Amino acid sequence: MSNSITIAPQVSDSRSLFEVWRESNIGSYSDFICFMTKPSGERIRFLLTVQVTGLSHGSLLFNQVTTT
Repeated sequence: MSNSITIAPQVSDSRSLFEVWRESNIGSYSDFICFMTKPSGERIRFLLTVQVTGLSHGSLLFNQVTTT
C-alpha cells in the first residue's frame, strides 16, 4: 500500500486536448473544463485514450496529460 496522494490531472495543452475530446463529445470549451475538473468514470475512460505520464514529487503523484 502506498501513501501517495493522487492529485487532479495536469494538462499541458488544454486546447489540443479539447479538440481530442470533441471528436467523441458535444460541448463547449467550458463544458470540457468542467468535465476535466470533476472526477468521473467518463473522465477516467477519456484519459485512457490520451497519453498520461505519472510523475511523483514526495508523497504527491502528478498525472501529466498530453495529446502526443
